[in-house]
Order: sequence, then structure tokens, then C-alpha cells
Amino acid sequence: AIFVQAFLAGVASASWLGATHHMQMSGVPSVRVTAWATWAEWRETYRRLFSCAASERALGVRRVQTWRSRARLPVAVDVTGSFVEVMLNDPELNPLTSSPNSEHELQLLYAMCVIRLVNGIVDVAQRARVAGSISVLAEELEWPRWFVELRHEATHQRLPTLHVLRLAAKEAVLLLFERFWRPQQEQLERRGRARVARLGRSVVSAPRVRDRRLVDRRLR
Repeated sequence: AIFVQAFLAGVASASWLGATHHMQMSGVPSVRVTAWATWAEWRETYRRLFSCAASERALGVRRVQTWRSRARLPVAVDVTGSFVEVMLNDPELNPLTSSPNSEHELQLLYAMCVIRLVNGIVDVAQRARVAGSISVLAEELEWPRWFVELRHEATHQRLPTLHVLRLAAKEAVLLLFERFWRPQQEQLERRGRARVARLGRSVVSAPRVRDRRLVDRRLR
């Protein structure tokens, strides 16, 4: 799909796929910088952000906050953390929240998440081609048009109702899961299987161990 191609493009410029930057210093090879220390850390955060337990999702949000202090995050990771954090403090979605926000605060927070989400999608498309209208670019990337309309309403008109913004947050998190987090996890699993296969071939083709009697004599 067109969206997935753009989604996975531009890894070296903090795009959707990964927060990787190449820092070039005089006389020093380029250094790759990532927000997460290992892919195991990324997988653990992914598991927590989409957990059924609010306490686990809160830990995922805290990890994303740590990543923000390390490097510029991909829009998908940053916005997922923002949506989940707002939803955790929404008493209708999380009745056990210890720090509920007022309805107006929630409207402002959800609206900002939607605006950043749509702007991030458009930025990816505009880096790959001549700038165009937001609605056209979002449509080419197969993102629901009503997100663009919601962004326009939140930016230039009255804030959308809290009910509509809650629906947008749920839909956005679902789409981010399906279009970024799960494809990335599947890509990591394919890489892992390929690595295991290569290791298996190298073991099969390894030179045979010398005669056991010679080895035993060396150990005496």
C-alpha cells in the first residue's frame, strides 16, 4: 500500500519507522543514534503501550518520555505515547485514574494529539514529493479523511466535542498499532528468523572437530 511505503521510508531522518540519525563529525565515521537502547527495549515498550492493564500502559508512557529525552522520536512513537497518556488521564476511559483532567483540558489535549498526528503524516509525504494540500496527501497515504477534517476544525474553528475526540483517539491508536507497531514487530521477527537461519548454516558448514584423542592429549 502507498501508506505503508511512505510509512517505512526515510529511516535516517526520524521518520515513522525508527528514530535513527546519522551524526557526521570531521574525521569520524557517522554514528547511528536511536532513542531505544535495544530492540528488546522497543518490544517491551510496544507490549506495555498496548496492554489491557492501565498500570502497564503507564509504564509504556514513561518509557516513551525517557526516549524523548534521548533523541527525536518517530512521529508514530511520539503520538502513540501522547494518545495513551491522555487516555490514561481520561476518567471515562480509565475510571481508576489518580489525576483526571477536566473536559476542556481533555479536549485541548486530544485535539493537540490529532493535530500532531496529521501534521506528522503530511510531513512524511512532503519530504518525498512537492508539497500539496493536507487532505490530498493524507488521502494518498490512505489515512481516513475525517482526521484531516478534525484537525482543521480543532485548528481554525471550535474544538470538536469530547465524544468525537475520544473516538478519534481510539481509532488513531488502533491505526498506529496496525500500520507502525505491528509491521515493525513483524519485521524484527523476520530479521531474527533470518539470523537464526544464517547461524544454522554456519554451524553446518563449520570445520569438523579434530580427532578426540588429539584433543584429550592436549587437555592432560
